[in-house]
Amino acid sequence: AAGSEQEPPMDCDVEVGLLDDSAQCQEGQLRVRTAIAQEREEGIRRIQCQVSEVSTMLMDLASIVQDQGVHLDTLESSAQASSDNTKQAALELRKASDRQRGNRERMCCLLVVAVAVLVFVILPQVGALHPRMSPAQALPPRPGGGAGGGAASPGGR
Repeated sequence: AAGSEQEPPMDCDVEVGLLDDSAQCQEGQLRVRTAIAQEREEGIRRIQCQVSEVSTMLMDLASIVQDQGVHLDTLESSAQASSDNTKQAALELRKASDRQRGNRERMCCLLVVAVAVLVFVILPQVGALHPRMSPAQALPPRPGGGAGGGAASPGGR
């Protein structure tokens, strides 16, 4: 209290002290509430930042999953095409094997026919062109011997 003013009675001092305490108390509460509000705001900002980071991660993950899906589709179509091509190749190999077997059988038949023609048609024709010789004619002539090359007959001289 100031020196020129009169001091209030004791009861007023108590009321003034209570009012001062009440104002300080309210001011302290206001500071506490302000601090709590600031902490809440900071917490909310951190949460917003974390949610934004999670959102970014999920979008990145979705992009990766989509890319992987495209790659899987490509792999699946390639595997299907390979399977189809393998089946077609196996079919073509069977056809080629059957054709080769048929060609071999045809060649064997042609060889048998050629041998038969040779034996039954050409060789008899060649034999007909050359007269058959008697066994005596087929022997080579003996030196100093007769024209027949045969043995002398017993009633001969």
